[in-house]
Amino acid sequence: MTLEKLLQRQDVPEDVKEEIRRNITERKKTKMTLQQSEKSLNEILNNLDGLVYVADMKTYEVLFVNKYGKTIWGDFMGKTCWQNLQLEQKGPCSFCTNDRLLHPDGTSNGVYIWEFQNTITKKWYECRDSAIHWPDGRIVRMEIATDITERKQFEKALIEKESLSVIGELTSGMAHDFNNSLYVILGNLENALHETDPILIKDYINISKKFSLESASIIKQLQHFVGKNNIQIDYESINLNVLLDDLIEQTRFKWKDEIEKSGLEIIINRKYK
Repeated sequence: MTLEKLLQRQDVPEDVKEEIRRNITERKKTKMTLQQSEKSLNEILNNLDGLVYVADMKTYEVLFVNKYGKTIWGDFMGKTCWQNLQLEQKGPCSFCTNDRLLHPDGTSNGVYIWEFQNTITKKWYECRDSAIHWPDGRIVRMEIATDITERKQFEKALIEKESLSVIGELTSGMAHDFNNSLYVILGNLENALHETDPILIKDYINISKKFSLESASIIKQLQHFVGKNNIQIDYESINLNVLLDDLIEQTRFKWKDEIEKSGLEIIINRKYK
């Protein structure tokens, strides 16, 4: 029997009826307050510039979706989240965070923050998921997803800029080595043009050939970096004896003739330690 029907009975004392009236009034006030609170909450959620939706953690049924979500994905209240928020899903999403939202004892694990590129809009979102109590007593999943596509694009551009900076430094070093090789090649070829001794001419040409091959190797490395845009620096050990021999051969054309013209003898000890 309802309270309203009790008020209609003649055998109920007046003081009891008065108490019933007060209870009915309080219940109505409480109901109105709850309705107003729910209305205010819905207004807040519907004015957020981001997706807000609530879904049952067992059935994946969507219990609430705000205006932002309806505008982009349509009104999918009462439907399953994975069928409407993602593209061509045949079952619950493999990246669903439900298992991260609850402690083993069933209590909320707080807010779980993650980023994901939506398969329908192709936009990036920062998602904040949490387990909350629904009015009917169920523990449900609530997600607030904010569009961060512009931030992701900026981050990508920044990474590309830093990569280009590294490429610039590498190519600058390669260009320096390339110029040095050209300098040696041109110097030895010039000496060969003015030399009459066939043996020395052959030596000058062989040195030019060696540094031509090194120049080709530098160009190949440069093409690799520019073509693949894949920065990887490989380090290798250096034989100082070979390095010093190369240095002597690189600079011989600059000092050999002038020193020999002055009557000095050049003796190079190649037993380096």
